[in-house]
Amino acid sequence: RKLGTWLQNQRYLQKKGTLDASRISRLKEVGVVRDQHDKNWSIMFGLLKQFQEREGHSNVRKNHIEEGRKLGTWLNTQLMLQKKAMLDASRMSCLEEVGVVWNNQDEQ
Repeated sequence: RKLGTWLQNQRYLQKKGTLDASRISRLKEVGVVRDQHDKNWSIMFGLLKQFQEREGHSNVRKNHIEEGRKLGTWLNTQLMLQKKAMLDASRMSCLEEVGVVWNNQDEQ
């Protein structure tokens, strides 16, 4: 419990920009991820790229599972975020680069 609190504090300080660079480096060395959501997004995007390279398109069905992960659900969530203007512009750009067509997804 104390370790979790300490780790949360380190992430907060890093996000705020006040964590010493040497501490950041040491945390990275032992595998501490600054933001789990960013890590998960990157993993899912990697699976989408893998799907696109294999299938030749990025029209993932909502129920599609890729390597045990719900890729279709994830992509549908990105669509919903984009429709609500809540999807980060850089993420939107990444998705468009692999051929995501925003108006096509809700038909699947």
